[in-house]
Amino acid sequence: MQIFLNYMMKWFKFFPIIFLFLYTAIVFRPFIFDSKLPIPADTIVGLYHPWRDFYSKDYSSGIPFKNFLITDPVRQQFPWRQLVVENIQKGAVPSWNPYNFSGIPLLANLQSATFYPLNLVFFLTNFTAGWSIQIIFQVILGGIFMFLYLRNLGLHSFATTLGTLAFVGSGFFVSWLEWNTLIQSALWLPLILLAVEKINPPVFIFSLVSSFFAGHLQVFFYVCLTTLLYILFKRKSFFVFLTSSLLTLVFVLPQLIPTLAFIKESARSLDQTIWNRPEWFLPWQNLVQLVAPDFFGHPATLNYTGIFSYQEFVSYIGIIPFIFAVLGFFTAKENLVWFFRILLVGSLVMALPTFLAKLPFVLNVPLISSASPARLIFLVDFSMAILAAFGLNEFLKNRSPKKIVVIVFALLGFLSCLLISAKANNLAVSMRNLYLPIGLTLGFGLLLLSKSTKIIIAGILLITLFDLSRFAIKFESFSDPSYLYPATKALSFLQEKSKTDLFRVAAVDDRILPPNFSIMYKIQSISGYDPLYLRRYGLLITAIEQGGGFNRIIVPKNYSSKFFDLLNVKYILTLADIKLDKYKLVFQEGETRVYQNSSVLPRAFFVGKVIGVSSPEDGLQKMFAKNFSVSDNAAVENFPEAEFLISKNSKVSVKDYQDNRVVLETENQNDGFLVLTDSYYPGWQAKVDGVSTPIFPSNVAFRGIFIPSGKHLVVFEYPAR
Repeated sequence: MQIFLNYMMKWFKFFPIIFLFLYTAIVFRPFIFDSKLPIPADTIVGLYHPWRDFYSKDYSSGIPFKNFLITDPVRQQFPWRQLVVENIQKGAVPSWNPYNFSGIPLLANLQSATFYPLNLVFFLTNFTAGWSIQIIFQVILGGIFMFLYLRNLGLHSFATTLGTLAFVGSGFFVSWLEWNTLIQSALWLPLILLAVEKINPPVFIFSLVSSFFAGHLQVFFYVCLTTLLYILFKRKSFFVFLTSSLLTLVFVLPQLIPTLAFIKESARSLDQTIWNRPEWFLPWQNLVQLVAPDFFGHPATLNYTGIFSYQEFVSYIGIIPFIFAVLGFFTAKENLVWFFRILLVGSLVMALPTFLAKLPFVLNVPLISSASPARLIFLVDFSMAILAAFGLNEFLKNRSPKKIVVIVFALLGFLSCLLISAKANNLAVSMRNLYLPIGLTLGFGLLLLSKSTKIIIAGILLITLFDLSRFAIKFESFSDPSYLYPATKALSFLQEKSKTDLFRVAAVDDRILPPNFSIMYKIQSISGYDPLYLRRYGLLITAIEQGGGFNRIIVPKNYSSKFFDLLNVKYILTLADIKLDKYKLVFQEGETRVYQNSSVLPRAFFVGKVIGVSSPEDGLQKMFAKNFSVSDNAAVENFPEAEFLISKNSKVSVKDYQDNRVVLETENQNDGFLVLTDSYYPGWQAKVDGVSTPIFPSNVAFRGIFIPSGKHLVVFEYPAR
């Protein structure tokens, strides 16, 4: 044992990096040794049809999946980023996503992370491998940046090791790791603070730009806010960093301008009505997860009973790092500690349902009032990780066992009271999940009885490594590569049809083809899942669904509505029989049924009557009148009332349909008005025979243009060439 300890001390300068890579190897062992992907693909085949039908022979209840909570990465971030990379590899601007919401901006969606520098990996290997590498590099880069920052502060190597592990193993880091956006934005913060310390504008600018391009606006806002406060606290070269910030703004404009334009056209403001729900802020009782992360259960064991979502509220940084964070908070003498004390307390005040935290929502502050304050846990965990490093550094300098023993006994007392309370209330899950925190705290207390500093340090780091590795392994999902959007008979049927026909599909059961999955199969859908979606489209679908509204997820199900014909819905996916005459069963795979709509309208067509309207709301009123014909009428904004003769020889044919370019050939003996049922968005431009023509918002959410008589070539482009 002594030989091991001596060897350990010999290499203590490299300990932060050694333990960082050891932690990474342990957590990502399934990827390194079993070739499993750090992607929750098991939820695809385990939760949803038609994949459950595809595997039903061997798994009648669906393939087992680890964590039902991790579905967004395969429902949002992975499809969006792959579509971006595909477009770039084809030499096209990844500006538009035609596969969801009847068309929606892609590049303007910040979470698509189009300009993120680390996307370079996708051009060095295949997309799935690149995505997996990006996931792992979040831990490596975040850890290295934290190590460099803490080392620059002059902390002991063992203290920097503890702070580094606490950061990359924290609840926020672990629970959002597979999203590949939130943590990508967050991991740059320690490097930014290091750049402030070193007064290094190039590193400062690159890190800040990378944090923005990584794809999560709320986390980036917290990064910027912390950076600004840090600069003010340090009083370092304010003019230099002001200039650097202005340069950063210039560099991010290619993303910022389209993103702000998208937000302006979106229904994001509708989210502001949900702030008074109990899950919006960090509930007071969830502070217990600082020391007992699974007190309310865990999604991977299907016994979580807490408010809303486990991942939104878990703030764990490890038992021993927490103890040293408390020590650092109350005893560290360095002036910089005051910054992190204030950041920790301020973040908690604004994350919890306090008066100050509610103020931005009462005042309806733009952007802030639609962002969940619970994600300030990022700054809570970040601050505590740094305070933990300061705490251990203080312990190593002064060997103050009395103070640390007091904290240990207080924590043991608190956990014991929780255990007694859980037993009294017959909370078996809470009792079971308190044993480990109690055991770790007790083990650390016994460790302090040793007179050898080497043994104490070895115990601190090894226990923390075990604690945080176990915590991460329990949450993260690793899947067989074959589970990642596999082909099924029903999807292959739709893909084959799409080769010769232009249409959309609608899955009218939440258990079938979830929103955005259709991107991976190049099947266009009327559904979609995105915090940002176009307001016009949301208004139309809400009206079609006869009220209720939507929040981020749009899944129209009212297939009896005539507007499904207008939406170009040719195929309906359902688990139940449809008994309307216009729908015919054309394919079935297991429980998944595919019905064909015989009344579907083409994607582009001439209308005989234009009804002038003044607003989207006015358009809805006209469209839902009994005498409104979806095939012959169009409610058009900024266009006068008009009637057009449609001759028998009139036709519209689609000659080319790409993500951001649509080419039509039209023929009509008279002037006409053409409706294209792709989403209206200001960035699109249209040309008739090479001459620009205005696009009018038609039928609330779609595009319409005036077409003169004769044969014409019509081109819609976004962005225009």
